[in-house]
Amino acid sequence: MIVCDIGNTHIKFKQNNKIFNLSFDEPMPKFDEKIHYISVCKKGEKILKQNYENTQDMSSIINFDTNYMGLGVDRAVACKYIKDGLIVDAGSAVTVDLVQNFKHKGGYILPGLKAYKKMYKNISQNLNYEQNFDFDIDKDTLPYDTASAISYGVIQSILLLIKNTAKKSKILITGGDGKMLSKYIKNTQYRENLVLNNLEQIIKENRC
Repeated sequence: MIVCDIGNTHIKFKQNNKIFNLSFDEPMPKFDEKIHYISVCKKGEKILKQNYENTQDMSSIINFDTNYMGLGVDRAVACKYIKDGLIVDAGSAVTVDLVQNFKHKGGYILPGLKAYKKMYKNISQNLNYEQNFDFDIDKDTLPYDTASAISYGVIQSILLLIKNTAKKSKILITGGDGKMLSKYIKNTQYRENLVLNNLEQIIKENRC
């Protein structure tokens, strides 16, 4: 079985236990099997269909208990098998969703780390420190220079909001920047391929 998660900038495949994570501009791998996919991006979906004849959109079988209007299918899939916890997907955007007793209790969306960094130079060229961003900055000491101040502000604004939302809930983190964020929050689980693994399980349960 091949499952596929189309995000805002990347297409990610899982074939058996092998993962392919490609930007929209990269050549797509060759597959002969049907590709079962979910998508939050029309551009990425178009690229998929241009490269593969045998594809199936699985969004119609995603059943998730929520009152959230317009919840992205990737967020629903990520939360699907979580009984209690805060699910953080740190990709081009950072999505945060709270689940209690398998029911979605709401969530929010933050800019991703790359988007955050780019915003500063739009404020002023004096704040254009995108290339000097430091993921390993000391979180316990206030900075004394602008480059460090930007790194500190970006990372802490995300971390503190996640911690405040989670309170005593367990935190599961996925997404391209998830591993980095998980280093700074205690009692977190980093699940690199959470969405693809859950999608695969959903398809098996529905015998698609």
